[in-house]
Amino acid sequence: MKRNITGIILSSLLVLVLSSAAFASSFVTFTADSLFNAKNYAEAVKHYSNIAVKYHNEAVRPEIVSYLFGYEGLKKAVINKSVNSAKVAIYSYYMQALCNVYLKNYGGAINSVNGALACFSFQKMLTPKSLTGAKTPEMVLISQPAQIIADYSAKINALPISATDVLKALQQTARDRYAAYLALANTPQGPAYNELAARYNALIASEKAYADLCINIVSRGLDVQNFEAFDALVNFMKNYRPVDKSVTSTLEVSDKIIAKMTAIALALQGSNVELATYYSTTMQKLISVNAYVKGYLATSGGR
Repeated sequence: MKRNITGIILSSLLVLVLSSAAFASSFVTFTADSLFNAKNYAEAVKHYSNIAVKYHNEAVRPEIVSYLFGYEGLKKAVINKSVNSAKVAIYSYYMQALCNVYLKNYGGAINSVNGALACFSFQKMLTPKSLTGAKTPEMVLISQPAQIIADYSAKINALPISATDVLKALQQTARDRYAAYLALANTPQGPAYNELAARYNALIASEKAYADLCINIVSRGLDVQNFEAFDALVNFMKNYRPVDKSVTSTLEVSDKIIAKMTAIALALQGSNVELATYYSTTMQKLISVNAYVKGYLATSGGR
């Protein structure tokens, strides 16, 4: 009976700590937010950076889950704590990116975006520990609620970041994803496989976010007859080396931009034939490189 009461008390304390942490998080970024509102972006970005790194590390760090009874309940509480820490990190990374944009440090902004995306979905090792000792560690995949991901994806997509920088980040993430995929094929079932699978799934999520960001950047330009980001996409695909299955997400970006330009050209047919023709003609550059890459994958097997 005494052990049962102790377990209940420990569980209640953990819930109380988590609730207090969630309440306190609104004060964590107060200084950084004040500096940002005062337009002191150089100092604000330093504070956001420190907060982002601290809470990101808290979210992903391995943890021992000590329990008397009901491991799953405490496991859920630890996961919720990690989700809340990651939310603070996402906000801080986003604000860091915004500061870097104002400071015209676009490379820094991309790095900040990368940090935010890494907090959307991540892996964490939990080690159950009872009175009889530690159990086999498990790797869990922790994800933010869909609405949080949607909200921050929209904010990130609205950042004035160059398509070239995003495409480079997309390529690196895609190559890491493809390498993880190949490694999974040669990894036996077990803890190592589970850890690698969690990393693979997290990379897929980041890759999709970068692809969506790139589509948004190119599309924004096309809506106002600005082809700078479009040309960056065409040149990037022309120089994609080596061409392997990591290029699939870039092809998806290309397919959606081709569909976007087709829709614009069709919409302009009745009002501005000359401009409609220009969109159709310009689009051929992307169609050509898109077809080449797809043909290469089909004939080479995408090694």
